[in-house]
Amino acid sequence: MMKQSGFTLIEVLVVVAISGVILTGAFATLNQITLGTFSNNNKTVVLSDINNAASYIKRDIQMAQETNLPVDGTPQNSVTFDWYDFTLFITDNISHSSTYTLSDTTLIRNYDDTPGIIGRHITNISFSQDGRFINVSITANVSGWQESGKTINFSIYMRSEGI
Repeated sequence: MMKQSGFTLIEVLVVVAISGVILTGAFATLNQITLGTFSNNNKTVVLSDINNAASYIKRDIQMAQETNLPVDGTPQNSVTFDWYDFTLFITDNISHSSTYTLSDTTLIRNYDDTPGIIGRHITNISFSQDGRFINVSITANVSGWQESGKTINFSIYMRSEGI
């Protein structure tokens, strides 16, 4: 009698089935890692944009002595802050101005006639004034495969006019 070597059809099918289960699990894990990476990257972009914009806005509000906002609290999507620099030891104080405008999803800060981009994914911004308090709401969104969005609200007290 002749001895045959090799695998039976049942053995091959069992190996193929087990390999399929293992590969399906591996691909599912890889897919979750990829989705998580995209999601985290988008969240990082959104938070970075909001934090950068908020940092500039908070600093300018703290320096501001005047603004073009209506005092009735009506929200506006652009604003100008004006102030004088009293830190120099000269008789003429230097005036400064910063204007914030939203163009599509780009937040532009124009400081002393020098424009600069401080956010590229800002979808909404509003400013309102309540006495010497300036209320700000900023929304940033990243669209695409894994969308992400965030809104922050804050209030800052403006500097007095004579200081």
